[in-house]
Amino acid sequence: MLIVPRRTIRCSFCPSWSVSLRTLTGCVTWPPERRSNDPSNRQDRSTRQPGDRFRSQQYACPLRCAHCYSESGRRPARQLNRDEMLRAADAIVSLRPQAVEFAGGKPLLVRDLLEVAGRISGAGVAVNLYTGGWMFDRPWAEEASKIFSWITVSVDGASAGVHDRIRGRAGSFERAMRTLAILDDVSGERVARGADPVKFGVNYAVVRSNLHELEEFCRAVAPRFPNLRFLTLAAAVPSGLASREDFAERELLDFDQLRTLVSREHVERLRSLAPARCSS
Repeated sequence: MLIVPRRTIRCSFCPSWSVSLRTLTGCVTWPPERRSNDPSNRQDRSTRQPGDRFRSQQYACPLRCAHCYSESGRRPARQLNRDEMLRAADAIVSLRPQAVEFAGGKPLLVRDLLEVAGRISGAGVAVNLYTGGWMFDRPWAEEASKIFSWITVSVDGASAGVHDRIRGRAGSFERAMRTLAILDDVSGERVARGADPVKFGVNYAVVRSNLHELEEFCRAVAPRFPNLRFLTLAAAVPSGLASREDFAERELLDFDQLRTLVSREHVERLRSLAPARCSS
């Protein structure tokens, strides 16, 4: 696994087109925010801590998502050995970031992921996991629930036909549903014995071919998991494979669709359909 320190920043040419039914009523920033050039507002780089987060990324992946921002599964997989990963984890902790995100590729392909994430979490830094749910079982979920602050499962449709086509592998929808069911069960058992729930939820990358299933997802899929904590609907942006001209013309939302996605009326409609625990 290659651990790369990366600030989470907004591209200078892209607005923010995302809706979190838990924390937002819809947010459109256009034109995007720009940093002040006033020297008095600048902080000495030698003392500044990371304002956002680091992202741990490697390119091995069993899926072939059409919109993959990192082009995972198409690039050579790069991975540090265990000792190198632990040294990198210690180096990241020394910078005191707010959080570290483990994303892909497929983080679960990294044999020592839980040990590395636990090293960071044990130092008081929040660690978050993003997964498509392809490789996820109950024992792993039980261990992960003790380490990760947030676990996000990527689901890009309310049906297997739509999700699997976008994710590039048959069966990926059922795997994602199974992962959510496991997390839901583990969370319920933790609460029953007086422990904190697992903070898990869904990230839905919105493109033209799954836009029509948003309401169905909120109405029929999300309620299947009583302990689901959040639901984020984010329009795919022109990054990685989604920046290809043919994909952009076929799948990226146009401005009218983007405005509708984050309009107050549409957000309230989705809120009314989604479980209250995901939108309050």
